[in-house]
This record gives sequence, C-alpha cells and structure tokens, in this order.
Amino acid sequence: MHGITNCKDLLYIYSREWFSKYQDVRWIIIAVLFSSTLLLQNSNADEIPQHDAQPLSKIVRTLEEQGFIPIVEIEFEDDIWEVEAYKEGDKRELKVDPVSGRIISDQKDD
Repeated sequence: MHGITNCKDLLYIYSREWFSKYQDVRWIIIAVLFSSTLLLQNSNADEIPQHDAQPLSKIVRTLEEQGFIPIVEIEFEDDIWEVEAYKEGDKRELKVDPVSGRIISDQKDD
C-alpha cells in the first residue's frame, strides 16, 4: 500500500489524499467560512450601544421603578433599546434612548 506503519501514518495519507482530491472544495469551504465571519461581524457592528450610553442595568431599574414589570424582552436595534414589558397588565412596546434612558415611544403591544 503506502508503507503504513501506524494509525498516524494512515490518517496523514488519507488527509493528504483528501486535500489533493478535494482541493477546489476546500477553497470553497474556506471562502464560505470567511465570508460568513465577515457577515456576522458586519451584522453585529451596529448592535452595540455608543460609549456614553447608560448601563442596561440602570435602564432596566428605571423602567421597573416606573411600573414596567415584568420586562420580558430587550433588544438593541437601530441605536435604540426596544423593550417589551407589562404595565398594569397591558403588554407594552417601548423604545428607550440608550444615552438618556428616556422612553421615546410607549405603545400597546398586541
């Protein structure tokens, strides 16, 4: 065969043969993984509050003090905290400024 003396030699030969046989596929896989990584980095690039934003814990505490209990979902999108919470039994959809902590929008969520 190939002068195999142990399992390590066998793995090396098969991996070497695989890479030579599927070289085009290997580059396609590398390209897909690389582009996926770039897409993930770009999709999350605007998902981080700016440097002078209040801590999320402070914003949550302020909302709870205003009667928004429980808070069931928080998402940072388009430079705004989007919050789903209940107030007096009604589900509300809030938009909160990350810097001031001020509620920009408060709508009933169906």
